[in-house]
Amino acid sequence: MNARMTGRMTGSMVGMVALVLSGCGVGAADAGFDEATQPLQSIQDNNNSLNGSGQSIGPGQSIGGQSIQPLKATVDRSSYYADQVGKATLVNTKVEKVFLPGCEEFRVERMEKAGWKDLGPNKVCIWEGLVRPIAGKQSRTDEFALGQAGMYRIKYLVGIGCEEGVPMSQADCRDLDEVYTKAFRVLAK
Repeated sequence: MNARMTGRMTGSMVGMVALVLSGCGVGAADAGFDEATQPLQSIQDNNNSLNGSGQSIGPGQSIGGQSIQPLKATVDRSSYYADQVGKATLVNTKVEKVFLPGCEEFRVERMEKAGWKDLGPNKVCIWEGLVRPIAGKQSRTDEFALGQAGMYRIKYLVGIGCEEGVPMSQADCRDLDEVYTKAFRVLAK
């Protein structure tokens, strides 16, 4: 499906297309999107998400009537040395299960002059895998190590109301959102 043809592709649909395509190694240009027509570009540039009408959604607001907040992502320190192992934790403070993509745990973003740049997932996946639930009132901790000095943050793609036992692209999630850690600094050794 081409966003220019429909003109009505919702933020969730675009997120699913981007998730599937990124898992297959297909970039925006390869998929028929250019930077001007790809709504995800504005998501990658700041901490906000877009709803289907293109309006910005901030913390505590909702997509489709259900708030993804108060999910919380944290890191264990405010600064690390290059290649030092850090820990990022995603906490589900909701009663309801939330879901992560099956293969990629998180994505890394670095602050550059133009804003936050998505450096990609923590690992390259051949297949997107089955959604991974995080039960209500539970958390998940992931390790990371970054080799280049700079300002970074960790981003989790989270689904709510997803069907279990299938890939995220087929899970028919009620809502999708991105949850970010606070920025942290990586220092040269």
